[in-house]
Amino acid sequence: MQSAPILQIRNVSKTIQNRKVIDQLSLDVFPGEVFGLLGPNGAGKTSAIRLIVGLSLLQQGDIKIHGHSIKSDFTKAISHVGAIIEQPDLYSYLTGYQNLLHFARMHGNISHDHIMEMADIVGLTNRIHDVVSSYSLGMRQRLGMAQALLHSPSLLILDEPTNGLDPAGIRETRDHIRKLALEDNTAVLVSSHLLSEIELICDRVGIVQNGKLLHTLNVSELSSSSGSKTPLEDAFLQITKGNVI
Repeated sequence: MQSAPILQIRNVSKTIQNRKVIDQLSLDVFPGEVFGLLGPNGAGKTSAIRLIVGLSLLQQGDIKIHGHSIKSDFTKAISHVGAIIEQPDLYSYLTGYQNLLHFARMHGNISHDHIMEMADIVGLTNRIHDVVSSYSLGMRQRLGMAQALLHSPSLLILDEPTNGLDPAGIRETRDHIRKLALEDNTAVLVSSHLLSEIELICDRVGIVQNGKLLHTLNVSELSSSSGSKTPLEDAFLQITKGNVI
């Protein structure tokens, strides 16, 4: 793992309607790793992601991507990012290819061959010319992934990427994420409330509760003290109950 993080979050806080949804959040995400934000619904995971990609106004602290602050140099910072926030934003009346072509034109210098390469990477080659309204939820997720990867970002952000997917779709999404990190050295930030998926996908996990980052764990270093729970479940329960591990 390289020493310089692609994503740096420093002392970030966000208050909405007198409620602190993010509270002094600090973390780094490095090239080639999958970092998971784990916490229950309402813990602040999506709020943090919306701040990173500029969908919510940063009130306190700073966020840097490749050293570019989103406060002072947002365009350069966000140019390195591909993201799916909640559900992919797709045009259902267009084909999958037409959707990718539309987004490719926003970035410029993206060829037909590269679009088809992205379709192949996410397993949509045989359906890329079908209308998106005919796609299953899993296929829409895959097209969203291709869209996020079109400009070869060094940071990929995925908010609950397996929500609503069947077991095969979950496995395929997991495999795509791991491949991007291992083969392309992409830094991946994933949010989820599903411990089992985070444990299978991530190298490191940040446990979030009430907008605070309680603890960061290396998944490979966890050891379980209970045969009935996975190592991450053990750690998650201890940390959220205030126990030191």
